[in-house]
Amino acid sequence: MADGVHVSVPVQVKGQWNRKAKINQEDLDDLLWGGCVNQWFLGHRGDNVLAHTPHDRVVPVASLIMKPPRGYQVAFKDGDPFNLTRANLTLVPSKTSDIPRG
Repeated sequence: MADGVHVSVPVQVKGQWNRKAKINQEDLDDLLWGGCVNQWFLGHRGDNVLAHTPHDRVVPVASLIMKPPRGYQVAFKDGDPFNLTRANLTLVPSKTSDIPRG
């Protein structure tokens, strides 16, 4: 997928909707079509933007985008968990990277 058009999605941080995540339009459309709730929030450690799935699970949005296989996790190349663009996401082996993970 090309990096394409980016859009901003409001993210709740400590009860306030004062931040925005950047994501590829195509990925946002896929998440919404798949039933992912468009009310995102920052996790309590501050290292992941989270969303509720249709099965009422709370999952990092970066993982919903990248779908890491077993033994891998998503890392943010620039360290910014609000930058959910494909160009900023990469897969790394689990528990072996100092890069913030999604």
